[in-house]
Formats: sequence, C-alpha cells, structure tokens
Amino acid sequence: MQSMTNDNTNITSFKKDQLDDVNRIIRVNAVEPLDANSVLRAALDHHLLETGSQSRAQLTLSTSKALGLSLKNQLYLAAAVECLHNASLIQDDLQDKDTLRRGQESVWSHFGSNAAINLTDLMIATSFVLLGHVDSKGCLPRLLICMQRAIALTLQGQSRDLSDDGTTRAVKTSLAVAESKSGPLFALCLELPLIAASELSFLNAAQQAGRFFGAGYQVLDDINDAASDQATENSANVVVALSKVLSAKDAHYEAQAVARHYLDRAHRLAESLPNNCAALLIEYCVMLSQNLRESEP
Repeated sequence: MQSMTNDNTNITSFKKDQLDDVNRIIRVNAVEPLDANSVLRAALDHHLLETGSQSRAQLTLSTSKALGLSLKNQLYLAAAVECLHNASLIQDDLQDKDTLRRGQESVWSHFGSNAAINLTDLMIATSFVLLGHVDSKGCLPRLLICMQRAIALTLQGQSRDLSDDGTTRAVKTSLAVAESKSGPLFALCLELPLIAASELSFLNAAQQAGRFFGAGYQVLDDINDAASDQATENSANVVVALSKVLSAKDAHYEAQAVARHYLDRAHRLAESLPNNCAALLIEYCVMLSQNLRESEP
C-alpha cells in the first residue's frame, strides 16, 4: 500500500505529539486489563514500533478540529479509527501470509497466528471502548452503530477478496472489493466527527466520499503493484482483471481513468461537507491524482 505522505504536500503538518497521543491512548486502553508478561502486550508494542503514515488518524483529527470538537474528542475519535485500522492490518497480514509490515516482521510472522488473531480481536474491542470516552452528548449509540457498520463492510470486502479461487475475476467485482476494503474506514474518519458534532444531514455525503476515495486509493495501489500481481496472476488486482480483456497498456490507462473518476467524485463530495472539514481528504485526492499522472506508462 502506498504511503499517504508526500514531500510536496503538508499532509504531515499535524503536531507529532498529537499523533503520539493517539498511539498512547490506543496502547493504554488495549493493554490495561492484561498481565505484564502477556504476549499480547509484546505483540502490540512490536506492531506500534512503526506507525506508518497515520493518515486515518490525521484525517479524523483534522475533521474533528474543523467541526469544533474538543481536543479530547479529537484524540479519542482518531484513536478509535486508527486502532481499528491497525487491527485490519494485523488480520490482513495473517490472511495474506505477508511476513513484513512497515519494514519489520508482521505480528503473525513474529508471534504466531494465534497471537495475531487474538490481538486483532483485542484491538477491535478496544476501538469501541475508545468511543466510550467521547463526550458524545447522547450520540454514543449512533457512533457505535456507525463503527460496527464500517467493520462489517470492510470484512465483507475482505471476504470477497479472499474468496477468489484463482479463476478470472470480473472487473466489476474487483472494483466492488476495492471500494469495500478501503472505503469504510476512510468514511469513518469523516462520519464519526460529524456525528459527534450533530451534523447528521451530511453523513450520506461523507460515507460516499470515503467510499469513493478508498476505491481510488486501492486502484492506484493496484496500478503500482500491477507488475508483481500480473506475475502471480492475482486477479484481485484491478489492472490484472482488466488485462484479461484489454492489452496491458490499455488496461493500465483504463485503471488510471477509473481511479481518477473515483478521486474526482470523492473530491466533489468532500467539498460539500460543512466547515471545510474534509480539507485534508481533498488534499489526499489532489496528491493521489498527482501520483496517477506520475504512474503513466
């Protein structure tokens, strides 16, 4: 997966101490019930040694701040989304048998499959606990329902991705998987702050913006991985799926057009949200569109 940072943007302009606070909040709440020598403590600490771009935490912080939420609420909402995202990475590595994550051994590779499964469950449960710390003024049930829906859609996408039996996958199915694997958690970065700010009329637009952005993000990732996935005939890759009916060059161009379409739709929807709260998502869209131009064959 490509990084969401770029030297030509100010995406990483958040104060480092806020992002450090997000990780601290995740860890404290996850390990608090555990014994000092629990393998889950060690596995979580190992996984959090390298934090990645924390793009979802940054997007949630940015959206929450623009909507006037308190610093406490900004941090706990960001921690909830980032905790959930990290749970998905640990599970994804196990299911895909990827031995590396962020330049170090993945959790399952270092600590075993059972530890990875248990840590995934712990972090999903912790993400709900983190929402419980939000001063939600009666909207906690809606926050919980929104998060459960995002988890369900993400798992549905992951299940569809893993159900591929090696036969040629239809392009339509590949695009649906692209939307559902990445989109719901990006949408959550917008939806949770909107709920906490009682801006409920914008939830549908936020959900669509996140879904379209996630799809564009995933298709660009497929473009970057096309050569290696073509070698293994991985039809989960949109470019590989397109190459079954188009020449390699045309498949690449068509994938670019699809990604650009998704990012443009996400951009327009993000602009419709209140208080310019999705400004960072718009910046992400611009950055990835630039990456698309740079990936032209």
